[in-house]
Amino acid sequence: MRHWLWFVVAGVMALGSLVAGYACIVWLLREADGGLKSFVVPGSISVVLDKRGTYTIFVELPRPEKDQRIIAAFNRGLSLQVTEEKSEKAIPLVMATSVSSFQILGRFGTSLLSFAVDNPGNYRITGAIVDSRIEWARLAIGQEPILSMRRIALFGVTVTLVGFAISLIIVAITIWQRSEAAAKVRAGGGQPV
Repeated sequence: MRHWLWFVVAGVMALGSLVAGYACIVWLLREADGGLKSFVVPGSISVVLDKRGTYTIFVELPRPEKDQRIIAAFNRGLSLQVTEEKSEKAIPLVMATSVSSFQILGRFGTSLLSFAVDNPGNYRITGAIVDSRIEWARLAIGQEPILSMRRIALFGVTVTLVGFAISLIIVAITIWQRSEAAAKVRAGGGQPV
């Protein structure tokens, strides 16, 4: 590792780690945003729910909100129904067991309700407003745990820092081996490296 090309390898690795970190962030943002299906109530939407398991309905808000009174007002003010389109069977909705939220690309959401899907397929979600203080609401539905922006950024920075660390190790080892070889040359009167 005494050759000067190792410095080039370290530089390319450092640049590659920047690109890889950025690519990870973009990929995770697209995955997280694509995993949410948004819709407005009052209204109705047909969605394909292609995985078994529990889905959560979130209310999208203009800013992050953890105030339980606001969330409770949305729960009282909205009437939602989820129906399997093929069988027209209504799916029972329950209050979300824990308050979860998401922050993705300027979108903020807090969990309201959840429901279980046993048969993947097409489902219709119909929503109405039953509280005159609420004109409309933007809701989102998702299944996978939603990563916050901080976690996504932390993952991208971690990928970048690991690449930089490996690059620095390569540079340090190369400098050390080159100085060792130069010291031997000076001590022994041999050929320079």
